[in-house]
Amino acid sequence: MIKPVLIWIRAALAALIIYWYLLFGLLSPAFSQNPYSGFNPASLTGEKTGIFLEAKAFGAENTRSLQHIFLDRPQGPSLLDNANRLDASWNTGTGLFYHGFRFAAFYRGEVYMEANGDTVQVLRMINKKQNLPVGEIFTVDIRSSGFSAFSLEVSKGSRLDRMIPGLSMGITLRYLQGDELQEGYITGQFMPTGKTSYWFNLFIDYAYDRNLVYERQSTIPGTGRGYSFDLGIDYALSGQCKADILFRDIGGRIYWQDTPYTTADATSDTQGYDSDGYQTYRPLIRGYEGYKDYTQKIPLKTDILFSYRLGSFTLTPAVCLIESRPFYWLDLYCQATGNLSFHAGYNLNYQAFSLGASFRNALLTIMGNDIDINKIKVIGLMLSLSCH
Repeated sequence: MIKPVLIWIRAALAALIIYWYLLFGLLSPAFSQNPYSGFNPASLTGEKTGIFLEAKAFGAENTRSLQHIFLDRPQGPSLLDNANRLDASWNTGTGLFYHGFRFAAFYRGEVYMEANGDTVQVLRMINKKQNLPVGEIFTVDIRSSGFSAFSLEVSKGSRLDRMIPGLSMGITLRYLQGDELQEGYITGQFMPTGKTSYWFNLFIDYAYDRNLVYERQSTIPGTGRGYSFDLGIDYALSGQCKADILFRDIGGRIYWQDTPYTTADATSDTQGYDSDGYQTYRPLIRGYEGYKDYTQKIPLKTDILFSYRLGSFTLTPAVCLIESRPFYWLDLYCQATGNLSFHAGYNLNYQAFSLGASFRNALLTIMGNDIDINKIKVIGLMLSLSCH
């Protein structure tokens, strides 16, 4: 539903902005440990003041199959699974920290998609104009949840040494101004009636800023306003060990007003064909197509990190939970000099590696599972600059 290419365009623009700042030596560093973790406000415990700029983006598929939903002529092999997943997030912003507070503005977004094997197989055959298996019945099931929004954030951290030595806590309050919405599902059946023609009967329940499922004319995007807050805990067990827990988007909601919405049956009763004689997807919509107020729940995220430092090296295993679904990370940091450090990481879910370096107040980390563009299932980027 949300096209992944939009994520990387925005990430590239963010990179250009950061390069401009770096060129003039204004800004930098990093609070996030990996592209999926968030800023822990419990770290705001000093009298430090300064400004920062950061950008991060992460996109991954477990099978490289959902690309076939978006590409007219997909390249490379299609790797199918019963649960074909797409996970993506992006966050770009700037702000300042002042005596235990952080004030920030971000443009952020996330999208989670899942489709069964039949859905991806059908879409691949149609996109590549392959001969269809006449009479075989496919069960279609695809679900997506995603949004993008502008956010304003206020964070505060405090030491609680008098209660428990080494303990700090922090909170972030967040206002969201919704920009894009893609939330809903499609279920039903699909059956080829010929090598280049097919019958389908699908049910759509879909809220959106623009319709990516079928052509709808004169759509006016709705407006969205929302909120969420984060709660962070930082506990230094000793001079070498530290644990962090961060609950993100607690109670998060975006209240969309007059957003485009469709709940209907989509059938193949009206058919059309291209110049090659291959049937095109032109669904006949029977149901409600209009506008409605819609409350979108933002998934709760939980980051759990443990750090152990031995000399110049720090090992950090972490788990990031999206609702109850875990993402596992393992990171190793090496402090080469007072100003220079290196980083290597691994994501167990997608078997992807990350490499990065930090020099003074600038950090760059890139992530991927392969150097061959036709085999990439994962891509990630983190850039951070600060001045204090």
